Amino acid sequence: MSSAFFCGAAAGLSLALGRASVWIWNRTPERWLCDYGECGIPGGHRTIACTFQWSVFLGTPFFILMLRADGCVSKFVPAAAVALALVQLSASDARYRILPDQWILCLAAAGLMFPVPAAARAAGLLAPLAVYIPAALIARASGRLPGLGAGDAKLASAAGFAFGIPAMGIIFCRAFLAAGLWASLLLFTKKAARGDRIAFGPFAALSCFIYLLSSIR
Repeated sequence: MSSAFFCGAAAGLSLALGRASVWIWNRTPERWLCDYGECGIPGGHRTIACTFQWSVFLGTPFFILMLRADGCVSKFVPAAAVALALVQLSASDARYRILPDQWILCLAAAGLMFPVPAAARAAGLLAPLAVYIPAALIARASGRLPGLGAGDAKLASAAGFAFGIPAMGIIFCRAFLAAGLWASLLLFTKKAARGDRIAFGPFAALSCFIYLLSSIR
């Protein structure tokens, strides 16, 4: 296919998917964006204007995936389904420090389109919970908050189920490194203090997206 036509088609599809991402975010139920038992969101659920700029911004991941897949639908569709869940998870965690279970389940379900052995899926699903639950119990018994939230552990399990335990290990090692570098920068520039918490979801989503790019051949 001609490169000019392909790039134009990829750009148009990406804009449409970016606009769809905005539309979906603006219709996300507010109960998804707060912890269980809480009523509403502090400050209200502010919507995103469905502008060309936002469509470009949220459509960029899909454009990159389309170029990487070279127009192959069987490669692009599974990656785009995962990317849609990652976009929504990143937005909710960055804004409200919450990773909705509904989008975590969507991520896991989208991963079913990838050819991963059942044993690797099962190990990837259970390993993060097997590490998080004892660590969280120990932290709470000593009167401290766990380093990561339950949503982060569930996100790791969903990624492990979607891509298998080896990929999950790679994804979260990169995410921890990126989050650590960002936290160090915030501390160095005095934009944050020791003990402050940052949203880990966007780093995990970015690392997962990088893995997607590397997995498309």
